[in-house]
Amino acid sequence: MVMGEYHTVSVKSLATSAGCYFLIVCYPFSICICDLITNVGGWTVFQKRLDGSVDFFRNWESYKNGFGDLNKEFCLGNDNLHRLTFSEDVMLRVDMEDFDGNIKYAEYTTFQVADEADKYRILIGGYSGTAGDSNMQFTTKDADNDLSPISCAQRHSGGWWFNRCSSANPNGLYHNGPYSGQYSDGAKWVTFRGHFYSLKRIEMKLKPKTVQSAEEKKLLPFFMTVMKTAESFQATYVATSLFSLPLKQSVCESSNLDLCGNKGICIPDYSKDSFTCKCDNGYTGTRCEFIIEDCSKLGQSGLASTGIYYIIPDGGSVIQVLCDMTTNSGGWTVFQRRLNGSVDFFQGWESYKNGFGDLNGEFWLGNDNLHRLTASSDVMLRVDMEDFDGNITHAEYTTFQVADEADKYRITIGGYNGTAGDSMPHKWHLNLQFSTKDVDSDLHPDNCAVLLSGAWWYHSCSWANLNGLYRRGSYNTSYLPHGVKWVTFRGQYYSLKRTEMKLKPKP
Repeated sequence: MVMGEYHTVSVKSLATSAGCYFLIVCYPFSICICDLITNVGGWTVFQKRLDGSVDFFRNWESYKNGFGDLNKEFCLGNDNLHRLTFSEDVMLRVDMEDFDGNIKYAEYTTFQVADEADKYRILIGGYSGTAGDSNMQFTTKDADNDLSPISCAQRHSGGWWFNRCSSANPNGLYHNGPYSGQYSDGAKWVTFRGHFYSLKRIEMKLKPKTVQSAEEKKLLPFFMTVMKTAESFQATYVATSLFSLPLKQSVCESSNLDLCGNKGICIPDYSKDSFTCKCDNGYTGTRCEFIIEDCSKLGQSGLASTGIYYIIPDGGSVIQVLCDMTTNSGGWTVFQRRLNGSVDFFQGWESYKNGFGDLNGEFWLGNDNLHRLTASSDVMLRVDMEDFDGNITHAEYTTFQVADEADKYRITIGGYNGTAGDSMPHKWHLNLQFSTKDVDSDLHPDNCAVLLSGAWWYHSCSWANLNGLYRRGSYNTSYLPHGVKWVTFRGQYYSLKRTEMKLKPKP
């Protein structure tokens, strides 16, 4: 086929709740699905879930080459995803529907997938939409590329760009709505319906944002004018682009200045003859001129919403963190959270060193990161707690510092105030080292981490054990007090419902 010539091909109308789709010949590929209706149209659909008819728990080769049925459920293939995104400035859209008929979407202004040599590493950013933002190399059940000690693809029964593990899993198991289990392995988008809800319909699609050169124009597919006859549908290719093409250079191209410095990408706005800067992770400002050292710096940059952000606390590598921008003037970097017992906190030294869990759920940020966050700043600690009767309380400490691994993450803490009572009193917790089930650093003849099924700065052993077993309230006193406890709040034998440990520089 020569683009610009007319060609007639058969098409099949595919009715879905989101609109009408057409099966077409799609240059430069053999076959693809184009959504010509949603949000101005022009989307190339690369993933679709409808009814659970296709198994998405597949291996590397399947996700590389693609699988399924374009008329039903399918994955277009990571090789094709790379080809569709590597040479264009591409945006991503994810359309979703639950089993109650609620329809949501998420859009990202930046979406790029690397080649197989880089394990299809994803670059994504610029969220907008109604479903909530849920942001690595691709992982399948036979190729583990995530940051978790275990394979997230195995645990969550899907193939995805997992971190440790993920708040999104559109390629997970099709569970038909809410379900229960040890792991959240359904087709999920956590910020839409939570961890244990498997969605009814998902479509992932992409299209270029703008086209700026004649060469890029030649790469665009040409859409169809659909004509209905008495017998069948037919389609005619027309030499008209899917997208409106700006004919002038953008501000980003025409300016002799480096508008976004070396820490951002200039994104043009042709309608306003202006631009915005998409900053690298950990940077902010209109020209990406400021480093986000911790969550307290977000408010100074106009980012006031609680959520997941990137920070650079010491000029080193980037850390992804949960920022609490609401509690007590906001600006808190959360490093521990317990919510529902979904994550096992009885883990070893390496897990506590590197961190584990899910920033959208339960997690420990990692002792290496704790050291980085407290080593160079005069930092305060806050612990927020809630019991199963709805009582909420807190403890704050004006001094909080964690040493490095060589000193076994020794803690310096003091200056209590709050409503929960002081369960980390100075005389018991000054200069204590961290203990886990496989590294005993406490002052007790036995290992307190083993006795109390947790990990902490134990003395012999402790009034606080926020990384203990999730026991859901009061429990039998014949056991050792190994629950999620803060003794001065609810006593030795009460395991709390919710805890959050967070820090920020002192004002």
